[in-house]
Formats: sequence, structure tokens, C-alpha cells
Amino acid sequence: MDWQSVKITEECGKPDPNVYDAHGNGSDAHKNVKSRKRHLLVDTLGLPLSIYVAPVDVEERDGARLLLAGSKPLVPRLRKIRADGAYGGESLAEWCRGESGWKPEIVERERKAGGFEVLAKR
Repeated sequence: MDWQSVKITEECGKPDPNVYDAHGNGSDAHKNVKSRKRHLLVDTLGLPLSIYVAPVDVEERDGARLLLAGSKPLVPRLRKIRADGAYGGESLAEWCRGESGWKPEIVERERKAGGFEVLAKR
């Protein structure tokens, strides 16, 4: 499970005034991109199982709940969910265990690493 910022254009439709400014500009503070967030759940081959597009101001943990809500019947063999550090936190882990018995595994990157780093199992 991971998320991406997706750049928006003028043709994206009418922007939500609670998220975007008067010109339709939402901004991801971490990446300095006018965007929306795309949360993805993929299998071990990288094939998409579930996709949820959210306003840019939705926290990753909240987006994960919206992404995973109702997914149990669609992916009955899913047991473990690997995710990056943005999805960390005990509240999401408890929700996953209570909702469907899923075990989230947070894969953190090295704090001293600069730039891109290949992470094991992700």
C-alpha cells in the first residue's frame, strides 16, 4: 500500500472549495505539487487491487481506511499489508486487525539515507 501525488489540470472538473483555493489549486506540502492523492493497494506482482483518489488534505492513514474499507470480500486471501512509514501508527494497525484481521507491516527507510532508496519487500 502506498500513495502518490497526482498533478491536476484545469480539466479535472470543478475543484472542492474546502481543499483548493479560488484558482483550483490544491497543494501537497511535502512535494510542493498542486495535486490530489492516489492511494494504491497492489499485489506482490504490482497489479492493482484497489485504488482510491482523495483530496490532497486527506491524511495517509485516513486514506488507507477509505482504500481498504469493504475490501475484505474482494481480496479474501489478503493477510499482510506492507506499507511505507506514512501509514504507520497504532490506530491504523488496530483498525486493520479489527476490520478484517489484516496485519500491517510498516517498511521504514533509513533515516540517514538521502534521496531515493530501494526498500526491501516494497
